[in-house]
Amino acid sequence: MARATLQSALIKIDLDKTKPLAPELFGIFFEELNNAGEGGLHAELVQDRSFDALAYMNKFSPPAREKRLSAEGLQQAAETSKQTSAAWIPQNASVTSGLQSFAQSSHRLGDMWKQKVSWAGQANTEMWLTREHPLAATNTVALKLITAEGGGGVTNTGFWGIPAGDGKAYAFSFYAVNQASSAQQVRVLLSSSDSASIYASAGFNVTAPEWTRYEATLESNGTDPKAHLELVLEQEGTILLDQVSLFPAENARNGSNPWPFRQDLVEMMRFLQPKFMRFPGGCYVEGGDHLVNRPEWKKALGPIETRPGHANANWGYWSTDGLGLFEYMQLCEELETEPIWVINNGISHQEAIPTADIMPWIQDTLDSIEFITGPQNSTWGSVRADMGHAAPWGLRYVAIGNEDCGHPFYLENYAAYYSALKTKYPEIELIANCNLDGKAPTEIWDWHVYIDTYDMWNRRNEFDHYNPATSHQVFASEYAVVADGGWGNLKAAIAEAGFMTGLERNSQIVTLASYAPLFIHVENRNWVTNLINIDNYRAYGTPSYYVQRLFAKDAGVKYADTNVQCKTTEHIHNDWVAASATCINSDCSRVCLKVVNFASYPQAINVTINGKGQGAWELETDAEMVSGPYAEAENSFDDPEQAAITAFSDIHLSDDGLNFEAPSLSLLRIVVTSRPVDLQPAIVSS
Repeated sequence: MARATLQSALIKIDLDKTKPLAPELFGIFFEELNNAGEGGLHAELVQDRSFDALAYMNKFSPPAREKRLSAEGLQQAAETSKQTSAAWIPQNASVTSGLQSFAQSSHRLGDMWKQKVSWAGQANTEMWLTREHPLAATNTVALKLITAEGGGGVTNTGFWGIPAGDGKAYAFSFYAVNQASSAQQVRVLLSSSDSASIYASAGFNVTAPEWTRYEATLESNGTDPKAHLELVLEQEGTILLDQVSLFPAENARNGSNPWPFRQDLVEMMRFLQPKFMRFPGGCYVEGGDHLVNRPEWKKALGPIETRPGHANANWGYWSTDGLGLFEYMQLCEELETEPIWVINNGISHQEAIPTADIMPWIQDTLDSIEFITGPQNSTWGSVRADMGHAAPWGLRYVAIGNEDCGHPFYLENYAAYYSALKTKYPEIELIANCNLDGKAPTEIWDWHVYIDTYDMWNRRNEFDHYNPATSHQVFASEYAVVADGGWGNLKAAIAEAGFMTGLERNSQIVTLASYAPLFIHVENRNWVTNLINIDNYRAYGTPSYYVQRLFAKDAGVKYADTNVQCKTTEHIHNDWVAASATCINSDCSRVCLKVVNFASYPQAINVTINGKGQGAWELETDAEMVSGPYAEAENSFDDPEQAAITAFSDIHLSDDGLNFEAPSLSLLRIVVTSRPVDLQPAIVSS
């Protein structure tokens, strides 16, 4: 490789100048948007399994008891819901009478419904929504099928198709009521979208006049990522259906509550080695414009067939609440990571609960903490134990609201929450939505930024002027390049890498940080750039995903003073190099160096390591690098690692330190180890 001559930088690491590195600096942020959960992390393959989205889109709300669905009506519901969903609020809306509304047009994202109708009736079939015979008091909507002579049925298209795999097994279940005078023969088919190919089937004899659960294992004899699920009544009759569910067979290990997570996505999260997970949002926590659409953790407990779900109106689709507080805590346990529980503090984009009426909301949060941390003989700890987790979980962080500073009542509501939560749980650290500047107690405050590549690069010095002795700690919980990053390109990722060197340098201030958002289903792009792109059976990481992986690997315990000096000429002013060094162990005998070249040309880099009286340094292994063929390079299902992690071995050690040429737009991770002077020469050549 030819050496660059005009463009170069000197990096000096001083091991005599170190400071503690925040032990939980880099984590992940999960929000239910972009179908990240429904149709993504949540392993359920049937979309709208309890017909609640169908009811929502057709405005089937109390006191209506039944409503017939026509093919034309279903199509109209899909088309008109975009304009009407934000205005439709169910009569049983659980918002206190003290609700205040306000205009927040500068912040409003808009409630736009994007979910497509996933159920369709077959020939000779009437479809009715009904509340006449509910499966549970909390699951009141069922689907009535009336078939003519010769039979009929319904079809579910899944989340843009059901991914059938040759030889794969699936756990199928449904609840049914026979409303005919004789037994009903029902068949389930896993079929191609045109019904020409049948990949798996099973039959059921439905006789009971009360709700009964039926189940079977379906083993596919073909591969089809766009398969459909059909429920066919083989004769004339009437039947009620609810909770029609299909999971991969490996998930069905917990009875009626299957293991809820898609395993390939859990593994991609695990590769990030997150020190924490913030959940469940975001604007999702606020409910968008209306508090009635916020997630309510108590409604997302117990068997999945009793969970009513709710409209995720801000992001335009129905949430079954298959992922509730219990499941998020299961996921944190699975990932061995610290939970950060984000709660609603009585504020949405356009509504707010006055502080005089906020105490029931505060008690709800206290109950949630008891659910997570309480002994199994406590009121809410016993509910957790009944769900299968007798031992309490730990909880160190609670975030009070999301992006709510400036909204009416936020400051007053925050102060009330802070007082109540600190009184009962003084050990929990509370996260405010902004720096409250002495107006209320602040332990950690939330910082978000979505910008372009050059602004992100320049933000690497954002926190340099903060004084750890006098400043509150910062949680940089949402950051990403969005303005010119495409769907997630190399240049954006390298700009973010530069920013992250500043996070390491200032981790006494920024003690927690997470890229956002985490997942996006490629069929529902509510957000431009995201860390992991998925469809119904595949996933790939953007270049930013691989940057996050390199920073999380052997993060270290100390930050070592890292000084970057860029050489200049009369033609070139160069500040396109950033770096940070961390001590992997307490005696700094292992050092991890991240070097970022944001320039469009290679850079010749010289690195020296001084201090601590260490002996010679040698490369521990080949370096690792995130790079790609060009600035706008993006990964895809067809080319998932066009810009990803590769080995980098062209590093030379000599008397003047480490020397190498950093490729254009690259992040390098280099680990060196020192040996005592009396065991080897001063420099070990690679």
